[in-house]
Amino acid sequence: MTEQVQLMSDEAKRVYVRAHGMLPHEVAYMRGEQEPVAGSVLTSTSIFRNSPLFCHAMLNMCLRRAGDDVAITYDIPDMVKGIADVQDWAGNTRLLQIEREKNPEFAAWLDARKTLTFERDHIASCAPGTLGHAVNEFIEASGLEMFFMRTDPPANDLEYVHKMMVNAHDISHIVSGFGVNMAGEHGINSMTVASIHKYFSPEFALAIGKAANMTCSTFLVNKLYNYPQGVPITIEAMTLGFAAGQSVKMPLFMVDYEPYLDMQLDDVAADLGFTRGPGKAWDIYDPLLRG
Repeated sequence: MTEQVQLMSDEAKRVYVRAHGMLPHEVAYMRGEQEPVAGSVLTSTSIFRNSPLFCHAMLNMCLRRAGDDVAITYDIPDMVKGIADVQDWAGNTRLLQIEREKNPEFAAWLDARKTLTFERDHIASCAPGTLGHAVNEFIEASGLEMFFMRTDPPANDLEYVHKMMVNAHDISHIVSGFGVNMAGEHGINSMTVASIHKYFSPEFALAIGKAANMTCSTFLVNKLYNYPQGVPITIEAMTLGFAAGQSVKMPLFMVDYEPYLDMQLDDVAADLGFTRGPGKAWDIYDPLLRG
């Protein structure tokens, strides 16, 4: 076949490329001389590629279009199931112990086992522009409970980390200035990925960051292939998110927000070491990111 292609005219080669993507000699250049091991079952050295549940969630989130027939968060249960299929709880627990031993600040946070709870009378009395006022506004405007998942007491340190990462999602939107909109989701997920990779070892960042990793990566791919008109704002949101995550003192799920409730939001961010995003200003881009 290779010899036949070499004898083709330029026009015939163009037709071949349209059908097959590459000419045979180009394929050979990319793949080299080594051949993969043949087997009756598809396997890989990647635990993620070997998990049908993980691959299903990743592919759907990368390539499906968003529609009004289902919630934008419709894929999240499949994502959580896919991540559960590739978790190594024993290995992750060992990695956590290593982090605990080398990072006194993280160890103290684990030992304190504080939870995100807010006294409604207090936040209702907070002045406009403060974190407490913004939290109260969020609850009043959305009618949502901020903590609706992982409500049971954690059985160990690793469960506590996962609980706080889930519970802190909404307040992270408020504190970061990456609003509760599609661009804001890109921003906060990018900030989470950057902050945990700055604060923890790469191995532990992967152990606890699979959800943020998946949403961060698939959201970008989804826009690149389905909503090219939304790519510029997606890149802007991710750029600001990565910058904030590389600057913040610690991941936002570790912050004790109680002392910050009466502070202005910009002052909270400044004390934590980063610059806030544009908040609701990104609301106008939602149609570009959903089609």
